[in-house]
Amino acid sequence: MFESFLKIGENNLIPTDFVLAVVSFFVVFIGGLVVGIFFGFMAVFMTKFTERTPVLEPLVVFMYAYIAYIVAEMTGLSGILA
Repeated sequence: MFESFLKIGENNLIPTDFVLAVVSFFVVFIGGLVVGIFFGFMAVFMTKFTERTPVLEPLVVFMYAYIAYIVAEMTGLSGILA
């Protein structure tokens, strides 16, 4: 984002550019949280039914965490928050 501002030039920036940058930040932030919460709930419901095989629970949790990261990164959201 800052590199884009440098390419545009300091004199060519208008206040709308800064507002759009802040809105973009919050879209990425909230979108990453939504993706993470969605896949977190999926992992919770999946592990709810693995009482007989506790060996699978860590695998399911790590699998959903990685899937959340990949989905968030592919859609341009925050994979770290996901």
